[in-house]
This record gives sequence, structure tokens and C-alpha cells, in this order.
Amino acid sequence: MKKAFRDAYNRELALLRERAAEFARDYPGLADRLGGLLEENLDPTVAGLLEGSAFLAARVQLKLEEEFRGFTREMLDQLLPGLMEPVPPAMMVVARPPHADADLVNGVHFKRGDLIEAVYRVEEKRVPVRFSLCAPLSLWPLALTELRYLTTKGQIGVYRPEVLDKARAGLMLELARVGLTGEADDSAPLTDLRADALTFHFAGPMEEAVPLYEQIHARRLRVTLRWDGGQGMVHQTLPPDAIEAVGFGPREGLCPQDAIRTDLDTEDEALLPRDDRLFRGFALLREAFIYPRRLLGFRIKGLREIWPRLRAARVQIVVEFDALDHRLQSQLEASDIVLHAAPAVNLFIEDASPKRLDRASYEFNITPLSSPLTHYEFHRVTDIWAHYQGAQTRRRVNPLYGLPEGAENPRHALYFTQRRKPRRRTESEIRQGVSREQYLGTETFVSLYEPPGSGTVQRLEARGWCSNRHLADPRSKVIRQGRDDFYFCDQREIALACFDGPTQPRDSLADLESGAPHRTRAGDIYWRLLSHLSLNAYGVTGRPGAAPAAALREMLMLFADLSDSVTETQIAGIQDMTTEPETGSIPHPEGYLTARGLRITVTFDEEAFDGSGIMLLGTVLDRFFADYAAVNSFTRTVIRSLQRGEVHAFPRRLGNGRVL
Repeated sequence: MKKAFRDAYNRELALLRERAAEFARDYPGLADRLGGLLEENLDPTVAGLLEGSAFLAARVQLKLEEEFRGFTREMLDQLLPGLMEPVPPAMMVVARPPHADADLVNGVHFKRGDLIEAVYRVEEKRVPVRFSLCAPLSLWPLALTELRYLTTKGQIGVYRPEVLDKARAGLMLELARVGLTGEADDSAPLTDLRADALTFHFAGPMEEAVPLYEQIHARRLRVTLRWDGGQGMVHQTLPPDAIEAVGFGPREGLCPQDAIRTDLDTEDEALLPRDDRLFRGFALLREAFIYPRRLLGFRIKGLREIWPRLRAARVQIVVEFDALDHRLQSQLEASDIVLHAAPAVNLFIEDASPKRLDRASYEFNITPLSSPLTHYEFHRVTDIWAHYQGAQTRRRVNPLYGLPEGAENPRHALYFTQRRKPRRRTESEIRQGVSREQYLGTETFVSLYEPPGSGTVQRLEARGWCSNRHLADPRSKVIRQGRDDFYFCDQREIALACFDGPTQPRDSLADLESGAPHRTRAGDIYWRLLSHLSLNAYGVTGRPGAAPAAALREMLMLFADLSDSVTETQIAGIQDMTTEPETGSIPHPEGYLTARGLRITVTFDEEAFDGSGIMLLGTVLDRFFADYAAVNSFTRTVIRSLQRGEVHAFPRRLGNGRVL
């Protein structure tokens, strides 16, 4: 018996017994004729009648609640698409460049979405565990050979003469040219490289990676390239915007003079497949909480014109900081920063098995074409087509509330709705005693609407994003850190190793309350979701009866996994948020125009971020506020802490709110 039904039954039975006791007090004579209605002397026949009535009433209550959930799911799937989907595993991988390839100087490039796979063997059958890259990846004949955290001006002066007066610490990274043998080759100069940008990711523990992230993105004073020019060391100072954050995709782009950020990027770096219906700021928050590790890194750009002058085989990148972080003094190693790395998520496009329709069922289970079915789960159904008997062409089926393509009349179009149900264990899993901790996942069911006179659909074809259910779960030990388990599906000679993750697969936010700790069930999760529709009307700072910081915390809790006590503590660490108008210039095709913007100050309690820091969450909020702001305005985010005061003031960012 399900717990929800048992609770409903007990509630209904208690209510019936209470009403029976009231009836016995008001009409004692009738109660005696019925054999007694009080619980201590209840007639067995009457007791059975009450229990049967409670049983039926509980079934009705559960059905009503299920109808509410079904209606709410459909509405939220249109307003906040993606929140109803399960969360697939994510990880960081590092590739092994093919150094024997002489064309590596031109780079080996992979796009976001390219597939990598490892092979899982079960019962003499090979099951591919596939991940998609979440960001573009380029491989070059380079290796990071040395990494030093510089703690004094004297140490900085070894690598950069004329140290800045404000400099208190520094970071030195040495890159070396790698030869055909895979080892550093000091006889091969860097002159012929064609890389315009190099991306670095942090591989150390979070308590080390987040402080390093703050140093590079909040405490950076100057970036210098240093190499041996033959007659002495050459120093090349890079522009202030040469270093940018990673993982935010088309949000970076530094405008000159006024340092106003615009939305001019060229490559998406989203963790999950993008849905244009979902507000991009919400997608950013959701993905940041799913896998924050992918944001820990930096990118150096504008290098293409520098390589021809590099006659040396090694180059050093020297970054000066205005503050010293004692946590990094003796902990940084060369392996804590990696080159040729990218995030990946356990999602891939998969066709569904053709489903023949029958009139005895109103919904149909959509299953992946690959087998066994226990190793595949539909994350999102993207396309459905209907086939009619005797017809050569297929007809597209639109999602509910969607509009048909072309000039087709919406009244004559086909529509579908989908719902997910928890997957039941198979007989084999029951016999083998599958662990309760193993992720079971869901099954996807589709209902079809056919307009009158459209004919009878014979079968359905579907396609969508799939995951490997529990196979990518770290507890299954299919994927282990440090091993070359993965290969590109199109280029098998390039191996990849996981150095962080994979994360555990999780149920969707809507199913969180069924298996999560009690603290995540403060009210029905669906009502919490619906309450956030007020953001469209009031925004974050204009909600009546709520402090801005409380509204921000409640919104972040919507996208976070509150079963993780660390995440809950960090969100509770947001103490205050204030806004004030600010005037500044914004870029325009004809020059710069004056505009009014908003200065947003967020105050954190750093004790809630013990072991990491506030910079990463502050950076995410900075991008979110810009996405939330209207066009022709800007935001300027300032993060403060109760312990240190002002930590960082971000550059102005143009509002990216949609016009239509």
C-alpha cells in the first residue's frame, strides 16, 4: 500500500469516527440501536462499513489530487519547461590529444553536442553509456607543465618586472609545446599554433577551486604573457578582458571604454538541451545548481595574433592579484588546473520503438528503441509523428498548446500530452534484489488527441533525448575517475577520462517530495511551483509582503536540490539584497547612450559557505539579474559578505529581457 493512500485512508477513517461520535452524542437512542457508534464499543458491522467508506473516500481523494497534479504538470510544462524532467548525470572529462597527428597545430575541434561513449558489459551484451559535450572542445599540442601560486611581490617579480603597487599575490602557469611523442619538445616553437583562445578548468577540490575562482575573476589586476625571446625575456600585457568566465555561453562580451557587458556570444555552453520557451535566467539557475563544477574555470582569448611572435617552445601566463588567499599558498599543484577539458551530460538523441495504437487504451508507453529498456530513460520527447493506414507520409503531432507548423489550421492538428510514472522493478530485478538506493527512473506515457474527421492513426513514431538511467550513476562504478573510459563516437582514437563526477541521476523537481527529506516538503511542491508565477508580475524585489532577500532565497530553492543540506545552508546564507537606481552609458550602433539601470547589492554570510566561497553563486546571480532586466537598461551586481564587506563589483551588464 502506498504511503499517500494509507495517509488518506487514515484521515478519512478518523473523520468518519469523529462524525459518528458526534452523532452518538446528539442521538444516543439511535446510536444504541445501531450497536454503538463510539470507538470503544463500535459494532463490528458498523466498523466495517466505516472502514469501507474510508477506503472509497481515500481513493476519490487521491484521484482528485492526481487530477490536480496532471493539470498542474501540463501548465508548468508550458510555463517552466524542463522543471518536470529528471536530472541526468553530469561530469567533467579531459581529452588526450592525438600528438602523433602533425595537423594538431591547427587544432582538433569538437562541437557542443558531440557524443562520447563508454561500454558497459552486462550478460555478454555491450551497452553504450553515452554523454554529450556541453561546450565546444579544442585540442592543441600543448601541456600545462608548471603551476605556482605566488605569495609575495618578490616571487611575482621573478616572472614580471615592474610589479603593480596593488599586487599582493599572483599565479603562474607554464605551457609547453608537445611533440609527436607526447612529451614536451623544447625544439618546437609555438609559432605555428592557430589557437585564438585556451580554456582551463579547475580539477582540485571545491574548497580550493572556488577561492581560486575568486582570485582570477574578482582579484585580477593584470595578465601577462612571458617567453624567451632569444636575447632576453619578452613580456606581453594582455587587455583587461582577455580572461573571461566559462559555462555562461553567449553572455560574455566586453564593451570598450565603459566596460559594459553585452549579450554577443557565439557559442552556447548550456548543460541541458535548450528550450526556447524557458526563460534563460531560470535555465541558468537550474543548471548552476545541478552541476556547479562546470563553471569553475577561465578562458584566455585574443591569442591568435601573439603566436607568430612566440619563437620559444614554452610560454608563461602570469596573473597578478590584489589580495592574497592563504588557503592557496601550499595546496595548488599542476594537476589542479587542466587543459583540453569540457563538461558532459548523459543525454543523447534516441528513436522510440514504433507504437501501434489500439482503441482500448487512452495512453501509450513510449520506450527507447535500444535495449534493454532498464538501461534507457526518455528525458524529453522532442518529436512525435503519426502514420495513417495506406498513407506514404507521416503527420507531425504537436505538444498540447503548441502551434502547428506552416499554414495548418490549429483546429485540425494532432496534439499529444505526456506524463511520467515511476518505473517499476522488473521480475529479474526483484529476484536479484536491486538496491533501494539505485535510481529507477521513470516511464513516459503519451496521450493523443485526434480532431474529428482526421482519420484513425495507425501507429506513432517518436524521438527525444535519452539517458542511461542508473548506468552512469557513480555507485554503479561503470565510470571511474582517472581512467580512459570514453572515446568520441566519430573519432575512436581520441580517449577521454573523467576527473570529476559523474553526479547521481535524480528525479524531477515535481517528484522530489515523494522521496526527499521532510525539509523539502514544506507544502505541496506544486503550489510552490505555482507561487513563482508571481515573478512575472512582481519580479524579485517588488513582491508584496516579502523582503527581497527572502524572495530571492525562495526562488533559488525552486531550482536547487534541497535534499543536499549544503545547498540549503548556502541559500540560507543570503542575508540581504538591496537595489538602487544607477545612471550610466550603454553601447549603441551609433555610439553610447545614457540609460538608467539598477545597482543590486547582495549580502552573504560566509559562514554558510564554509569550505568554498560566495564568488561562484554571486557570479551566477550577476548573470541572472542581467537576463531578468529589461532591454535598454543595465544591471550592476555587487556582492558583499558580513565578514569582509564588499567582495566584488561586477561590470555593468545590458538587460537581456525579451521584448516579445
